[in-house]
Amino acid sequence: MREIPGPHFNHVSTGRLPSGQSCVARHLPHSQTYWELKATLPKGRPVFKRQEIVIGGEVFDVYFRPILDCVKALYNDPEFTHDLVFAPERHYSDANKTARLFHDLHTGKWWWSTQKTLERQRPGATVVPVIISTDKTQVTLFRNKSAYPVYMTIRNIPKDIRRKPSQQAFMIIGYIPTARLEHIKVAAARRRALSNLYHACMRKILAPLRTPGLDGIKMASGDGVVRRCHPIMAVFAGDYPEQMLAAGVKAGECPTCPQPRDELGNLDDVYDVRDLTAVLEALAKAEGNATEFTRACTAAGIKPIHKPFWEDLPFVNIFLSITPDILHQLYQGVIKHVIAWVKEAYGAVEIDARCRRLPPNHNTRLFLKGITSLSHLPLPGGLSPLRLLNSFLERFHQNKSIFVTLGIRAHFNIPKLHNISHYTLFIELFGTLDNFNTETTERLHIDFTKNAYRASNRKDEYLQMTLWIKRREKVLRHAKFMTKWPSVYGVTLAALVNKYGAREFREAFARFMVAFRNPVLTARQIEHNAADFSLPFQSVSVYHKIKVWNEDSFGREFSNDIMDVVHAKPGYTDKHGRLVGGRFNTLLANEGTGEHTGVKGYRVGQVRVVFTLTNTAWERVFPSGSPQPPRHLAYIEWFSKFPNSPDPNHGMYSISRPSS
Repeated sequence: MREIPGPHFNHVSTGRLPSGQSCVARHLPHSQTYWELKATLPKGRPVFKRQEIVIGGEVFDVYFRPILDCVKALYNDPEFTHDLVFAPERHYSDANKTARLFHDLHTGKWWWSTQKTLERQRPGATVVPVIISTDKTQVTLFRNKSAYPVYMTIRNIPKDIRRKPSQQAFMIIGYIPTARLEHIKVAAARRRALSNLYHACMRKILAPLRTPGLDGIKMASGDGVVRRCHPIMAVFAGDYPEQMLAAGVKAGECPTCPQPRDELGNLDDVYDVRDLTAVLEALAKAEGNATEFTRACTAAGIKPIHKPFWEDLPFVNIFLSITPDILHQLYQGVIKHVIAWVKEAYGAVEIDARCRRLPPNHNTRLFLKGITSLSHLPLPGGLSPLRLLNSFLERFHQNKSIFVTLGIRAHFNIPKLHNISHYTLFIELFGTLDNFNTETTERLHIDFTKNAYRASNRKDEYLQMTLWIKRREKVLRHAKFMTKWPSVYGVTLAALVNKYGAREFREAFARFMVAFRNPVLTARQIEHNAADFSLPFQSVSVYHKIKVWNEDSFGREFSNDIMDVVHAKPGYTDKHGRLVGGRFNTLLANEGTGEHTGVKGYRVGQVRVVFTLTNTAWERVFPSGSPQPPRHLAYIEWFSKFPNSPDPNHGMYSISRPSS
């Protein structure tokens, strides 16, 4: 636990690159894999189990993975080793610590308070916040066939990694039965049975978290460090129907507070969070008189659920764990409603005409055909301070009566609109809302449910779906940890000069070797010693393409990274005898002092060769026991440095290629 004064940004810094017009650079993102660091692969993700759940005398099959093994699989995945967060932090925008920042979950109040509680009970705890998400989805276009997946991830993995499906930070841990119980003719009884079925399955899946959440369990991260970890369910993410089902409240109500449904549109009277103590006391009467149990639940503001899945989970307050769903509540809810109201108030013709009259601007996206025909309206990026968020919400409620006056709305008792009043609370508890946006799990439906179902023969599909997922995960793990093969083997040093344009490869590698072995030498000493260095190899293995992840240029933690490709391939003759020109990409390298803006501290270079040495040559150059650089190196020709100021005529920086 620590406090960080501002300004605070998370960013990846790189070391200083060697100087000179051409050099061997070791600071490019490389494809060094876990296979090169350990002799064996880590354990894979656990297999699915099938168990029977009995509800109302009927037997249902539930497929799920042991959740503790799932938590361990994510926690010790070497792909996440260097990014894991193990302790909460307080971040501030000023050195006096007067304005607190909230972004990832470890900066919120929930982790900090939970850590303090655990430290008082058992010092030395490492909290592993678990996020659970459920969402029923259609798997066929016809016949109304559906599946009910359960997803999980841990919040020790930063959000910019969690939200990328390619990173596989989310794991499917189970399928809930989708029975409709049509044999139960009374609608109210059928709804209660479906609710009990859901909670019974979720309780079976999450029950292993009870004891480790309190007492802890030893777990090793990808670097082999063993800590006493406490896996605790921190967040339940789902759309509004899922929130109602998980919290056990009636449709049309708020899952967080007990504000009456006919007062949801009133911002003046904001209720406190539902009383968890009163709810647990009511649930404790489930084994007694049925009438008394129902009355107690009604008085506590929940449905009479028999043993909800969160009842015995440590440190869980379900009414605070159910976080806002900005996809369905905000993007597809409130904003969609407001646009419809404005369209009805002004008319689509006038709104579209105003959009078309907007002047062009490189910072503004123009909708030359208007906006009324759009099905999805993109929102600008960035975050507003919490005080502005509350201020804008108050302004909306102060002026919303215009829609009543125009006869567009009769009331604003809309749960999705009311939920915005709780946004500040959840941002302070768990960080910004993109930490638990259901857009991620909606995207996972394709990989883990729809594609899995289509791969089955539609008979006893869950057995086949779980087997398909397991095999797919093995293929992905194999591709992730196995070493990538070079594009060309045995490229001679002469070919590096003639075909790749690496004119000073020998000299550059010699300077790199001398500087790496003796980092305290001056540039003059490096040049002098490199003159006597003899290369112990005559060929290298070359890669013609590498993939790199670029962080946001402004250091914004909530923005998406961009995957890019660097090509370094010489010309060749295709199968039709035509000459295809070579492709050697340029890049912008941080020399170690570059900031998030401006060109100071950066250098433009052209990648000529990306290469590695054979094991025999590597052992000669870097004997066992000596410091080891990355196995993948690059030869780069540097352009001239950026001038102190841009050209006054066109406002751009002029640089030149190295002289031949």
